[in-house]
This record gives sequence, C-alpha cells and structure tokens, in this order.
Amino acid sequence: MKQNNKSAGLGKYWKGDETVSKQVYTAKDISEILGVSESKSYQYIRQMNSELEEKGFLIARGRVPVAYFQERFFGIKAAGD
Repeated sequence: MKQNNKSAGLGKYWKGDETVSKQVYTAKDISEILGVSESKSYQYIRQMNSELEEKGFLIARGRVPVAYFQERFFGIKAAGD
C-alpha cells in the first residue's frame, strides 16, 4: 500500500513504485519533521545556510541539505563521513 507521496522515513518519498531519497528539505518538510511553524523552519534554514556559507559551501535559499539538517538536529552523520 502506498502512502501519500511521502514515507514515514526522513528524507524519503515515493516515486512510482520505488522510494527515492530527497537531497534537500524545504521549510514545509522541516515543519512537518520537527512539529514547528514554517516561520520557525525558515529561521532554522537561514541559520544552517549561514553556517554552510561560512564553511565555503554554495547554498540555495529556502532549502537545506538533508545530510546537514540531520547532522545538526539529530547528530546523524551521512554515510562515509
């Protein structure tokens, strides 16, 4: 049985018959995961993007990489780190 275009796992969604990992989260994604408002999610995104910029990474406004979000909020490092 398929779920409504998203699975319960972090960073996963359904595409056809397979589960595909997302590369970035939006404010809506973060608000659903953390149970906070989208406004608060945008604050978190701005803070994380600022940190990434200071480290020399390119950023996309309004989005944050899933791997960095998981590291900062849950202490989960991406595989291979």
